[in-house]
Amino acid sequence: MAEEKIKVRCSTNIDKFKGETWPQLMACRPLKGDAVEAESGAILHVVGVTHAVGKVNLLDSELAGQPFLKVELHRYYPGLDSC
Repeated sequence: MAEEKIKVRCSTNIDKFKGETWPQLMACRPLKGDAVEAESGAILHVVGVTHAVGKVNLLDSELAGQPFLKVELHRYYPGLDSC
């Protein structure tokens, strides 16, 4: 039996990393502090996860009406309580 992948959409507010290609499927729900690697090899860390449902009028028709995770990425700072 094939394992079900989780649909995600990663984003960051760091301009340097906005053009990166981040994963759109994950093997499990990401947790705060997890490292996520872009196609280029750049690594940012999960700082927030939001459970969402794609709006029907989305340009990304794959997610229309489907559940997915919004994953917010940022640099990791050791010692931060949020990570």
